[in-house]
Amino acid sequence: MFSDNNIVERLKDKLKTVNDVELVYLVNKLITEREDLLENINIDQLTGVYNRRILNYINEFSVIVMCDIDDFKKINDSYGHDVGDLALKILAKELYSNIRINDVVCRYGGDEFLIVFNDCNKEVVCERMRKVQEDLKYPFRDKKYKVSISVGIAERENDQSLTEVITNADMALYNSKNNGKNRISLYSNNELLLKLK
Repeated sequence: MFSDNNIVERLKDKLKTVNDVELVYLVNKLITEREDLLENINIDQLTGVYNRRILNYINEFSVIVMCDIDDFKKINDSYGHDVGDLALKILAKELYSNIRINDVVCRYGGDEFLIVFNDCNKEVVCERMRKVQEDLKYPFRDKKYKVSISVGIAERENDQSLTEVITNADMALYNSKNNGKNRISLYSNNELLLKLK
């Protein structure tokens, strides 16, 4: 799913022929520190999932999901940013628990999350997102506020680029928002399809 880092691999291969133990140690240490740094800059500090920088490394995908919290500004304004932050953390956890090991969840921005599914179809993804919507109710069941999400799903067609499929998923998301929220919309064959809750 992620693009190869050929430079590091070539460097590791060249190190095998170097006789200077101290130089090999220092270069390996730099490689490890670089990997740690890349990991840290690609992680959203609040939610613990990837941030949108991770999309630069995606080269294989079949379905893209865009989702966000319905009326997130109202949650922040009415109950405070701590509650808003809690909602983001819980959503990230629910999304992460409903993906497979080769899929990717990232916080795209604000309250918007993007999920990259690899080798999967939109029907399976739709069921997973319905489960997220249902599971999201439980942490907030006894609270005075409720949290729901709107979802847009787009399947890759005809070798579309990641950017094109993200745009289609985003259009599907706004279709869900404009049709009552807490819904799932599919973008398929240049057409938006609204699914029930």
